[in-house]
Amino acid sequence: MASQIIVFQFGANMTLRKHKPALAIVGLVVLLIIFVALLSNYWPKQEKWLIELGLLGNDMTADAYFDNANSIVDIGISNSWYIYLHNHLDSAQDVKVRVKLQNSTMELPDDRKQQFSNVPFFTEFSFSLSINETTLFPFSWSVSEAEVQTNSVVIDRLIVNDQPIDVNVSASFNTSFRIVFELWCRDPVSGEYQFGWESKEGFFSASLYMGFRIDSSSL
Repeated sequence: MASQIIVFQFGANMTLRKHKPALAIVGLVVLLIIFVALLSNYWPKQEKWLIELGLLGNDMTADAYFDNANSIVDIGISNSWYIYLHNHLDSAQDVKVRVKLQNSTMELPDDRKQQFSNVPFFTEFSFSLSINETTLFPFSWSVSEAEVQTNSVVIDRLIVNDQPIDVNVSASFNTSFRIVFELWCRDPVSGEYQFGWESKEGFFSASLYMGFRIDSSSL
């Protein structure tokens, strides 16, 4: 009986020795999977291939765009904003930010359909963005001339970054104005600027706007 036990134990030891390399490989594979899973939680991820367009207030945050909470602009009072851009694409980009003045009844650009506003831009700013580059550009503006005409307010002139710009946009007393920012990117093939950019995920566009009113009683 004792001899049988010894033979059994000897056979079990031989089996373990025979499978030790396989068990070691399995253990290494499991450890590698755990390591990769943990590393992926901390490794930087490129979630979207895009160019960010943003607008910041005078304190460089998404706030404090106007001196008052009701977005009423006084004639001759300057508003200091900042245009924010960041290039998340995998190549350098030449872009323009085109700025337009509308009243609130006019059609806004449609980023989903890559359709820009048919209102002409009154100024534009050009940038060359390297990969992963961020830029903040000052946009200081004021309404220097406006008038009342037949139940509407007409803005005749703006001052943008200390430069006078003639415009002629009207809004009725029960509507408001808005400044629209559109991102236009240079097509590397044609060299022309288009409303949007081509990425690994398709063609996309970006725009934003900020509304305001003018107190007609002050005119």
